[in-house]
Amino acid sequence: MPGISGDKIIASLKTNIAFEKVPMIVLSASDTGRQTALSCGAIDFIAKPYDIDNLLGVLNTYLHN
Repeated sequence: MPGISGDKIIASLKTNIAFEKVPMIVLSASDTGRQTALSCGAIDFIAKPYDIDNLLGVLNTYLHN
């Protein structure tokens, strides 16, 4: 995203009581941000290009928990 990184957005949202329990899954073109995203509060990380079945499986897991 231009101007701000996804991990900064997640960290900012997680400090807001309205979003602190919202599960966030990161989709990224780079696999290098996995640990950063998870440490900032994301519940999962999927690197692009992603397999649609894998993406749907991850979404299904978190929607049903």
